This record gives sequence, C-alpha cells and structure tokens, in this order.
Amino acid sequence: MASPAAVPALARLWSDGEWTRVRAGHVTQNMDDKWNAFVERDRLFLHRSWTGRGVYEARFTRTDTRTGG
Repeated sequence: MASPAAVPALARLWSDGEWTRVRAGHVTQNMDDKWNAFVERDRLFLHRSWTGRGVYEARFTRTDTRTGG
C-alpha cells in the first residue's frame, strides 16, 4: 500500500464462526464485484478486483473472553 493511514479500531468481538467466514476470503465472480479479500495470519487484506491494488489492511487480535466460574 502506497500511503497507509490508520483508522480507529472498532470495539467488536468476532465469534469463531464469523472469523472462519472472514478467513475464507472472497474472490470476485463477475465484473460487477469490485473487491477481493484474503487473510494472511492475523491480517485481512482488501484489494480492488480489476487492478489488484491493495486498499485496506486490518489486523485482528485474538482475545480470550471466557470468564471463570
């Protein structure tokens, strides 16, 4: 990415199922679809489908939300 800019993180917790769907990524199927998404380790990358240019990169952190009891 040529000029990365930080964006404030969202206070969002993803379930294991949601994270599984994110990790699966997305590859465009037709010309109307504009984004490809893929995950490498803890980072989600979004690239424009026509140019392959990386536009967004998001880092995810694993959090243990279990409580004792």
